[in-house]
Amino acid sequence: MQLEREIEFKTEINEREYNALIKQFNLQNNIYKLTNHYFETATKTLKKEGKTLRIRVKDDEEYQLTLKSSKRNIANEAHFTLKKDEAIKMILEGFNLKHLFDKDINVYPYGKLTTYRCQMPYKDGELFFDKIEYYGITKYEIEYEAKYYGLGYKIFMNFLKEHNIKYISTIKKSGRVFNYLERNQTK
Repeated sequence: MQLEREIEFKTEINEREYNALIKQFNLQNNIYKLTNHYFETATKTLKKEGKTLRIRVKDDEEYQLTLKSSKRNIANEAHFTLKKDEAIKMILEGFNLKHLFDKDINVYPYGKLTTYRCQMPYKDGELFFDKIEYYGITKYEIEYEAKYYGLGYKIFMNFLKEHNIKYISTIKKSGRVFNYLERNQTK
């Protein structure tokens, strides 16, 4: 298991801004595909605890299971690298968390989201440009991962100002999927 602390800032942007940034930083040939498969219990235990569980598939080659707990812009993550056959079985059938996170609960596939991402080092962190697709919806965003909250916030806001991008508060990717599914399951 790999543990990681992530400090990130993000804003929604429009397609024109996204394409302009990709072109400006010459990232057209550096876009890769990430598909997040989200899991939850039958009683939404993880959501109630403020946690997100996903298997992320990168370019259909790398498989990583992550349990993430977030507060504001800071997330604690526990990662496991998975073999392809193991990951696919988990994605299709669900699994129990006992052997991975010492939590005896069953989780089931809940939803998925695909991101087309490119990234680059920027100042004291990493800048990501994302095209996000889920359930027929397409969104674009900029995400900045930093080592320190205060400095990261300042760098991110300065980047937006320098590129004449308005800050738009946005929820995390898993939240978008969960909100969409909850709104549309009752219809």
